[in-house]
Amino acid sequence: MHTVRTSGGGEQRKSQRASSFWVDLSGKDAETFPEESESLIETGKSVVYEEPRSTFPIYAVSLRDVEKMTAMMSHEDVQPERWEPSKGPLCFVSHQWTSLDLPDHTGKQFELLKHTLRDLHYLFTDSLHNMSHAKVPPIKPEEYERLWVWLDYWSVPQSAQRADERSAAIDSIPAYALAASFILVLCPTVVHRDTGATCNFASWERRGWCRLERLAFSLARYSVTSPPYVYVVREPAKIERYMNSKFHKPSQSVFCGEFTVMDDRVRLLPVVQSLIDHGCQARKLQGDVAAWRKLLAMKRTLLFGCFGEEGCGTLCVTHSVEDFLAKYEFSSVTEHGPAGMTPLHYAAYEDNAAAVRGLISSGADVNVRDSDEFPYGGGATPLFYAAVYGAFEAAQALLEARADVNNVAITAPSIGHLLSMGFSDTTDFPAATMLSLLLANGLDTAAEAHWRAPHEQLDSRETLYRDMLGGTTQRFLAVKHRQIQQVQLLLQWGADPLQPCGKGGHEGLNPLDIARKLDLQDMVILLEEKLKESAIIEQR
Repeated sequence: MHTVRTSGGGEQRKSQRASSFWVDLSGKDAETFPEESESLIETGKSVVYEEPRSTFPIYAVSLRDVEKMTAMMSHEDVQPERWEPSKGPLCFVSHQWTSLDLPDHTGKQFELLKHTLRDLHYLFTDSLHNMSHAKVPPIKPEEYERLWVWLDYWSVPQSAQRADERSAAIDSIPAYALAASFILVLCPTVVHRDTGATCNFASWERRGWCRLERLAFSLARYSVTSPPYVYVVREPAKIERYMNSKFHKPSQSVFCGEFTVMDDRVRLLPVVQSLIDHGCQARKLQGDVAAWRKLLAMKRTLLFGCFGEEGCGTLCVTHSVEDFLAKYEFSSVTEHGPAGMTPLHYAAYEDNAAAVRGLISSGADVNVRDSDEFPYGGGATPLFYAAVYGAFEAAQALLEARADVNNVAITAPSIGHLLSMGFSDTTDFPAATMLSLLLANGLDTAAEAHWRAPHEQLDSRETLYRDMLGGTTQRFLAVKHRQIQQVQLLLQWGADPLQPCGKGGHEGLNPLDIARKLDLQDMVILLEEKLKESAIIEQR
């Protein structure tokens, strides 16, 4: 019996070569096609300038051969072919291993994969049926028969005798994700054979290597107007089109993910740095200034949780206003770039308190609004971004300058509602800490959330999100999402535990009602004690 370390969570220790996965994806050296690279830059295609390359070729299995299999087979048993773009589109299957030595000990994942691939065209069409925008599947209908499938167990060498090749392939997984036409997340509910833990979409999202795959795919396609999507399969005959807006939250960084081998966090630092640098460089060469600036500002959140001084040093936080404007190529502190973003917005994003104070002193409007509607909505002020992305020092600097805490966005939910749901949680500054800061600066505890859906980018998740927030109060959301620290804070600042919801599917229900309905005994006790305390005070 052998054990392997894969993207989904096996056991083999990682190779030291994690920083050197930039080699050719298809077997050609970069020098052999410089003209092709230049033409891609000129035409504005998504692949530009020195496409990230792998230290091990891409091996994949054709759709026809997958259909002939009865179970997931190893690389040595399948002997997959070397994939090149000319052969057809590539599907990257991301999944979590369900035992320490076998990827799919119940066979449930593979059975679901076969059903999904067989009906892929129809499933993609159904997933887009209710969308009012971008009703375009990731591959064309005529390309389905030419589809190739990358899956770690058959695409990565498993034999102990090929350990070096296996390490090279594992290190190249980010490049494989970049080469794929789409990512299929395979996550039926399965109990892990060895740990007894539940394997599902939530556990997939927590895996550090799965986050790396998601990050690589997202950065290669990042745009502020066209969000990257992954396709999630939890059950037969259904694909969920998942808007990948989580990848740039601090708590969702690769380094905050779960790793079987703890050293992988350190070894993946240069890999993630390279992904970010390439993403920034590619967007800039394409002329997508908004995406370039936003990725540059997001470096802090994408590297959040990495170990050592090396990671912190890559952020290069600038302190003078002149240096900050030069970094983002702004001509003045009040300039609005694409999507309405200003220098102050980016200073808030990167948690640069010195730049925030300097920009405001130089004439920047502390309550200036953007028009960027991804992923929450437009009309957001710098304080909105600081709060949602855990930029505690920047938030403090903005509040010192009298930033309006109750009017931070036009079409997005209030930061109070987002923080009450647990948004912005990071290791250093959890949402409760940020919420406490905002409450101390006048956040209205009685406000209701109203999601206006300003654009046509709502998939099933965003529709649910809008309906969930509509007309609800902050403490209602804090109770519903089991955020007891937030509930305690809101009650301390005078929130009414009996204020009912106005709409959003919860009409008439108050926080105590929902706590009882969900059988959240700790919440029930907390809310009832608050009511008793209030009654005693009234009697006095």
